[in-house]
Amino acid sequence: MPSIVFDIVGTLISYENCIAEIEKQLGDRFKADNINASLFFFFWLAGAERDYSYLSQSNNYQPFSKIMEYTFYRSLFFAGIKTPRHYCSQDEVNEIIKIGFFNLRARKQTEETLKLLAEYGFTTYFLTDASSERVLNYFKKSGIEISSENLISCDSIDAGKPEAIVYQTMSKRLPDKHKNDKWFFAAHMWDSCAARQGDFRTAWSAIHEFEPCTEIFGEPDVLGDGLLDTARKVIAMHKTLAEK
Repeated sequence: MPSIVFDIVGTLISYENCIAEIEKQLGDRFKADNINASLFFFFWLAGAERDYSYLSQSNNYQPFSKIMEYTFYRSLFFAGIKTPRHYCSQDEVNEIIKIGFFNLRARKQTEETLKLLAEYGFTTYFLTDASSERVLNYFKKSGIEISSENLISCDSIDAGKPEAIVYQTMSKRLPDKHKNDKWFFAAHMWDSCAARQGDFRTAWSAIHEFEPCTEIFGEPDVLGDGLLDTARKVIAMHKTLAEK
């Protein structure tokens, strides 16, 4: 049976709850200072992703949620707030982390996408920068059941994406050794690109980033729009490859 590995947060799980909580806690202040809550969140996230990756590359791996928590005030400073620790309280930051970031939900097409691929014959696996506990909770609160045995957190590898060892470790877990039967599905183009290091066929969905930026990342095997559209294209390509 072919295998497909999913990135989770940003791909199958949406960030919207965290953006909504930022708006709830800081919305009035942000409006007064002309700060867009969504833009602030993705700046905060991008900075955390950079630090997560750089710390891993320098042999100082840290859990992703810890980096998000401790870079919030720095992100406020870069957003133009000169005294960020006076701008909002630690309790408000804690609420944004607890009620927002730790309380994300699945995208609308997530369950149907997983079902479609399973019905075709794919065994689904999951590879995440987040802790296993956190992402399992996301799925549970979304009413979706996944196999914890098929989930690998980078915390267990002590290295973060996009390091080669992460994708190679995941690849070794799969029963299928032929490249045509090993797929990696993400809505982050850098993640899809990096998965080639594990000898995966790669698929990217525009559900999160919209622009694929193939000029810098190159072309994945499949480029799709929504999750379901991308899944259907994966199935179609797998059928074509199997016939060769």
